[in-house]
Amino acid sequence: MNLKTTLTLSVLLAFALVLSIQCSDEKNQNTRIEPVTTSILTTALSSLAVNLFQGLLGSLFKPSDYQDTVIFGRAMRIKMCGDTCVQITDRGSSITSTGTGATLQEALGDATKKIFDELLKKNLLSLHDLCVLHITFPHPNQALCPGAIINPCDLLHPVLTTPTPCINKLGDSYCNSNVQRCEDHLYQSFMHHNCWKACTNGLCSLNNGPVDPCKV
Repeated sequence: MNLKTTLTLSVLLAFALVLSIQCSDEKNQNTRIEPVTTSILTTALSSLAVNLFQGLLGSLFKPSDYQDTVIFGRAMRIKMCGDTCVQITDRGSSITSTGTGATLQEALGDATKKIFDELLKKNLLSLHDLCVLHITFPHPNQALCPGAIINPCDLLHPVLTTPTPCINKLGDSYCNSNVQRCEDHLYQSFMHHNCWKACTNGLCSLNNGPVDPCKV
């Protein structure tokens, strides 16, 4: 193998490595749940799970007692760790949460919220999992969003939120002198890509409407 062939292979391997890293990053970005969405899902799932766990508390009388159940497709174990202390373990991942409060109900709510927060953050309970289970739930803020329903299937393909750079790629002079072409169907795609700043009159956004607080 001569030097030229060696260099060529090295370049190809480096290029393949870069593509692999980029694909991995894109996959992680596509599966990552936004923090705000995680918070809303945690609150909503916890409210439902507390009701499911509630019936098991009557069978727990001392710290050594426990009850096993399946919540949202996850095998879980619940046990008491004190008069107002509840411990929940996700048996698949061994993640354990401990909840405390003034009452046993508060402790249960605290432990439930913590366990689902961890599962969602670590993608052990994903939007895909919830979608497959056909789980829907009311928006946690019904006072602001009465009747709003959250469907995890709708969140699997989030709208791209990375903003288009607010620049004129072909220069201000060219773009400003051809701004009338921004809405010409023959040039619109080209102009929006290369003269975004000019086409939006410096606003760099075509959507100036109010944000819907009830849309996750």
